[in-house]
Amino acid sequence: MIYGTIQWFDMNRGYGVITTNDGTDVFMPYSAVLSNGLRYPEAGQYVALEVERSTHNYMGATNGLRARVVIAATASGTPEWTIAAVRAAGEDLNYQEFAG
Repeated sequence: MIYGTIQWFDMNRGYGVITTNDGTDVFMPYSAVLSNGLRYPEAGQYVALEVERSTHNYMGATNGLRARVVIAATASGTPEWTIAAVRAAGEDLNYQEFAG
């Protein structure tokens, strides 16, 4: 699991950028966000994410890296919900179920 901080997010456009702990910028589409504390992503929020490489360059992340799943994490780096738990609930789950 990769950890990072949301640098910016524009709800009107539906995307933003996460900078990982190692300094890599990753494009973050709203579709990747699981709503466990991230229903309205904001700059400065600490997150756990899974990343995939794309042939496209995205605004703010020209390295072709795109977040596939983004979940809220605590300051210690522990995800509030694990990506494995989300997957175990099924591919078509309603992410609102994880909002607590």
